[in-house]
Amino acid sequence: MYNKNISIIGIFMLIMINMVYAGHIAISSEFTVPRILRVNNYNFTIGVKITNLGDEAAYDVSISPILPDGLNANTIFVGKLDFNTTFVGKFVVNRGKNRNITLGEYVFGIITDYKDANGYPFSSVFVPPERLIIEKYCNSLVSGKIENTNLPVSGSKRLVLKVRNLEDRKHKIDITLLSPRELEVYPKNISVLLQPRMEKEIDFDISSMGALMGSNYAVYAIMEYEEDDIHYTSVAVGIVRMVEKEEGVNIPGYVYVALLAVVIILFVIYQFTASRKGN
Repeated sequence: MYNKNISIIGIFMLIMINMVYAGHIAISSEFTVPRILRVNNYNFTIGVKITNLGDEAAYDVSISPILPDGLNANTIFVGKLDFNTTFVGKFVVNRGKNRNITLGEYVFGIITDYKDANGYPFSSVFVPPERLIIEKYCNSLVSGKIENTNLPVSGSKRLVLKVRNLEDRKHKIDITLLSPRELEVYPKNISVLLQPRMEKEIDFDISSMGALMGSNYAVYAIMEYEEDDIHYTSVAVGIVRMVEKEEGVNIPGYVYVALLAVVIILFVIYQFTASRKGN
């Protein structure tokens, strides 16, 4: 049971969350992770395979791991990744001095960085639905939902996370927001207390740091809590769409003309009424 591996494959369409797009560059990812880890396993590996499905090369490609506190692994530098080319590597994860890690489920993922032929940088975050399980399966009863957001390329916006506690006991939830490097989010970390059967909205400020108009970026909210010495984790994901400006209500010009006409008529009636009273 402990030697089994699970393969996680990510090959999605344009707007899906684990693909990096710039022009005709499309990088997909695939993972192989231990299905379950013994508490005394201080080192393990996560296999990673990325493929450029586009029709032009990606440059300065690197893959950085997203791991829970106390687990460490080095960034993998790929370099140039030609189109229709696959790179296979692995993260060697070390628990270091963190010998007392709590049993339960944890998040892992990657940040992929690369440049196009013009040297313009891009990045993408991907967190798969599978978890790193340290000896103990568990099911988090805290769920979340990120509302999809249109973000002006030269402005900022409110990003809303709805968190719900489905248990009959309160929980202190630690929330971490993960976003591509082209987006700036504040705050990145926050803790909230959820009473039993409670839903709460949490606001984050999000702005562009060079994100391209027309692009779609995935953002993730990692929600964690501990109960009875077990670590619980859940994930919410949303899409931030880059737009030129925020869409407003489009009022036809004839409406303004009609409003002006009403104002003039009211003014004339008022003048006529006032003159009659004066006489």
